[in-house]
Amino acid sequence: MSTRAGCPPRLRDLADLDPAGPYLYVQIADALLAAIVDGTYPIGDRPSKLYGLRHRWDVGDDTLRKALQTLEHEGLISGAASPGAQIVAVPGNTW
Repeated sequence: MSTRAGCPPRLRDLADLDPAGPYLYVQIADALLAAIVDGTYPIGDRPSKLYGLRHRWDVGDDTLRKALQTLEHEGLISGAASPGAQIVAVPGNTW
């Protein structure tokens, strides 16, 4: 993900998605990572409510699921494929 060097600007709505940029799921994963880092989605939060974001960004469930799976691969979310998924880590935190 492009966020390792720093978090990108937040995606607020469909207009913030860049069709010429990285894949949409990468852009969404970056935005969700930024939200995890800034505390919008704290450890223990259940990202099932994140599926409401697919309407904001006008993307399908598969795109959002792939973004969540990307964060799961990074160790930030557990159970990304299930409604019971939750935030389990924040980048840079050692506790």
